[in-house]
Amino acid sequence: MKKILFVAAAAALALLCSCSSTSLVTSWKAANAPKVGTYQKVMVVGMMGAKDLEMRQKGEAAVVQTLAKSGVAAVSSYELLGPKEFRKMSEQEVVAKLKNDSVDAVMFVVLLDRAKEKDWVPGAVYYTPYAGAYYGCYWCHYNMMYGRVYSPGYFSTTTTYILEVDLYSVADNKLQYSAHIKSVDPNSVASLSQNFSNLVINDLTKKGLIEAPQKK
Repeated sequence: MKKILFVAAAAALALLCSCSSTSLVTSWKAANAPKVGTYQKVMVVGMMGAKDLEMRQKGEAAVVQTLAKSGVAAVSSYELLGPKEFRKMSEQEVVAKLKNDSVDAVMFVVLLDRAKEKDWVPGAVYYTPYAGAYYGCYWCHYNMMYGRVYSPGYFSTTTTYILEVDLYSVADNKLQYSAHIKSVDPNSVASLSQNFSNLVINDLTKKGLIEAPQKK
């Protein structure tokens, strides 16, 4: 029973000490890139694979909603075209479809990599003096201190996501903006999607491609 309690305590400690983070690794914009708000409509296309359909849906929805808050008209490719989007269409058919739906910019959100690392965190004995009667009894001392200072080893798994966003203008088929984002141990698909979206929109704003909100 005592061993079970020790392991449970270690797992709880690992959970408390773990933290998630999402950061912008690098980004680039074309020299004469137009402001995103000048486009009639931006289509957001998530490319995550068949096994990550939830990530694609929530990722596209988060980007569309975040762009809308910045005054940019956007639409989810999943909502507009379904899960298979352009796979059975020729380039001419794709361009015609986009123009017919007033889409003049496409933003690809790509899951480049997802890696899991499993590390062994060894146990450790910490020096923590306690005053008390048990110092007068070596067995009492052992029983009292063992449960307080000994932390058993455990396996810690870290999941890292690498995502890329690429914004193309439909009229000239040119790349206008690109960025890479790294996310470590996101709490959920929803939080990963929202944090990613916020980073991208903030970076677009810093680069002058989206108008900064007016201060009241």
